[in-house]
Amino acid sequence: MSIRSIIASAFLCISASVANAGIILTATESGGNVVISGGGSFDITGLTFVASGASSSVIQPFFGIVKVGASANASLYSGLSGPANFGSGATSMTANSTSGDQFGINQSAGHVYVPQGFTSGNLTGTSTWTSTTFSALGLNEGTYNYSLTNGQTFQLQVVPEPSTYVLLGIAALAGWARLRRKPSC
Repeated sequence: MSIRSIIASAFLCISASVANAGIILTATESGGNVVISGGGSFDITGLTFVASGASSSVIQPFFGIVKVGASANASLYSGLSGPANFGSGATSMTANSTSGDQFGINQSAGHVYVPQGFTSGNLTGTSTWTSTTFSALGLNEGTYNYSLTNGQTFQLQVVPEPSTYVLLGIAALAGWARLRRKPSC
């Protein structure tokens, strides 16, 4: 298989994954901080309203809870299903800085959070947990896909910092070069 076909296959897999997600949040480690940001198009039609109230940006990986965006009143709707958690962190950690719409998920309760009064449209938000790491938050790298009873989707991507990708790329190139080298007698 050629390098070109491998790259094309990887691109198609990534594109298909992104195309199926209504909301995508991406968590990265950057400059000694953990930043979770993202958004997308969302519609609550067909979901069951649970409650409304004050909400802040938090992460609690063990219970499948992540909420981003500025603190605001939010509405909870039921109908969420997917992985039980995205890490071992059982303590709720509040973000140090936030911006954008307040939205997220609580997998342990099967709820999705949206801004109070929201019915459909685009949501975008960012939250930063300063002076911490994925490990300190108990957050595992990976892609976590959730679905709602109305067909909407929510995806959390926890990706390593860019320097990790560089190291992986160097290791892959070194391995490839070693395989291509002819043994000397």
